[in-house]
Order: sequence, then C-alpha cells, then structure tokens
Amino acid sequence: MTEMKVFDDDTDNGPWKNYELAEKFESYMCCAAVCTCCVTWGIVPQIFTYKELVKGIRTRVNADTIEHREMYTDCCCKLAKKTVTIPLENVTDVTLTTGCCLDCYGLKSVAVQTAGSPMPEATIVHLKDPEQFRKDVLAARKDIRDNRHGGPKRDEGPAAVTMTSAMTATSVVSSLSTADPIAKLQRLKELYKLGVFSRDEYEALKARVAATPDFTSVKQQIMNSF
Repeated sequence: MTEMKVFDDDTDNGPWKNYELAEKFESYMCCAAVCTCCVTWGIVPQIFTYKELVKGIRTRVNADTIEHREMYTDCCCKLAKKTVTIPLENVTDVTLTTGCCLDCYGLKSVAVQTAGSPMPEATIVHLKDPEQFRKDVLAARKDIRDNRHGGPKRDEGPAAVTMTSAMTATSVVSSLSTADPIAKLQRLKELYKLGVFSRDEYEALKARVAATPDFTSVKQQIMNSF
C-alpha cells in the first residue's frame, strides 16, 4: 500500500492517510446549492451553507478502516454531521464513475461497495485523486486478507509466495518428502489457495503424488478399512 502520512490523529491501528479535496469541488458544491435553491424555491437555502458543507468533509484510511465524514443540511439551514466507518475486510469493490456535471469540474464519484449491502456504504465525490484512493483501499484490503490466511506479511510483498522458474515440480514434492501422501496433498492444496501454484501446476503436482507407490498403498489401506 502507498505509504501513509502521519497525522496527529493516529490510532492504535496505525497512521491515517487523509485525502485532499479536488480543486474545483467547492465550485461544484456552489453550483449544486444554486440548483437546489432554484428547484425548492429557496426552501432549502444551501447557497448559504455550502462552504460549511465543504469544510466538514473528510475521508481517510488506515490499516484496516475507511472513515468518511460529511456535513449535510438537516433542516433548512441547520447542519448535521455524518460519519461512516467501513472495515476494509468487508469491502468488495471500489468503483469510479463520471457524469455530465462531475466532468465539468473534473470530479469522479467513488462508491465503496461491501458484502451483503445492495447499496454503496459510502459515495464520495470530493477526492483530488480518486484513483489513488481506490488503489490504497484495495491494497490494504489485500494485506488484511493475506495476513489472515497466512499469506505474505505486509512488508514482504508478492515475492514471498511467487515460485521461481528454478523451483520445479520435482523439487516441490521432494521438499515434502517427510510427509505421508495424504499430508502432501493437503499441503499442496493449502499452497494453491495461497496463490503459490497456478491451477495447472496444482493439478500436475497432485497427479505426481497420486502416482507414487506410497499413495497407492495408503489408498488401499483406506479402502480396506471400510
């Protein structure tokens, strides 16, 4: 994940990375406020509050959480604060979309999708660099899942589970020579789930183990036990 900047509001979960507002976001909010006032005949006078709405927006990410805070008009000119906290392990995708109005101000809408929710947990339009936000979130989510399943640690990188060209099927099976055939198959399956092997490599190694005399003997013993 991209290195996070350290702020005064660090937590036990690591430093937060705060994301800058797009340069034209305030202009976009001004335009939206004018349109809202026109449509509602001035009943919702956001033209007087949009600057406070802009000041109240903040999106930040740490090692395991997205936090999005925004202000909204609760009743006429009364402002309310809303904070959404999303565990990164629940994130299924981060989608970027554009539209006519957003394009005019160089903005993109960022939708944070989570498992079990038909609607986005958060929709963010103020980011200066939405692509970097998406990259950071997905990278942090991958770190969490890798660590949870015993994969590469945060600082080890993908090389920790990548087979080199010199590591042939024979050397892999040889490294498991102390295990019985069933244990070998279980270990190979675990490594496949971690992404060490491709599907073809996994099937080839499984076939090699199944072709050994030891496997045939153990298989026969299992069949005779029933």
